[in-house]
Amino acid sequence: MSVKKRAWLAIPMLVILSLALYPLVGKYKPKPLSKDQIPGEVRELLEASDDTWEVGEVEYFVFEPEGDEYVVVAVASILQSWGERANFLRYARAKGELGPDGNLVWTLVSDISGKGYSGGRGSHKWLNTEYPNSVIGVVPGQRRTVGWVLDPKVAKIEVTCFTDETVTARIVNGFWWTEPYDWYNNWPRQKTVAYDTSGKVLYVADMTEK
Repeated sequence: MSVKKRAWLAIPMLVILSLALYPLVGKYKPKPLSKDQIPGEVRELLEASDDTWEVGEVEYFVFEPEGDEYVVVAVASILQSWGERANFLRYARAKGELGPDGNLVWTLVSDISGKGYSGGRGSHKWLNTEYPNSVIGVVPGQRRTVGWVLDPKVAKIEVTCFTDETVTARIVNGFWWTEPYDWYNNWPRQKTVAYDTSGKVLYVADMTEK
């Protein structure tokens, strides 16, 4: 076989290889925290099972102070009541206060759980998925939106309600969350956009027409 023919055959192989590797491009794995960094009472609350699901392994990725509270982000392997196992994002705001005996008592101020929604690179399509099966994940809540992002090129994430009100997320260790908003019954209808440092749109999860 001539060199020229071999070169032409190599081109389709390179295309196939690049498509196979595309899902891995730009991804990284956030580093779980040691469970010793999370207060025992907070772990008990986030790892508790109930009639709806059975909580299995839980990994914690964020334990960050915010005002007089702490943001906690974890991923829990959950067996649902109908037998399906999935990874659920667990987001909570925890507060530690001194009890009557002088010991620190932790309570959950809020809690959001979900598998999440994702959008493609520059796409306005969205689909239901779970961590880490998508580069960017979105779990909307009534007062906040949280999620994950596995592409280190992402420098900024904005969440916009269909009314055009926008909030900017904080990103830590591959997970993100927004400041509180008040979008009433319109909170699920939102668009999440991830940008690089130059302002270029990298990913879009558009749920405004859900």
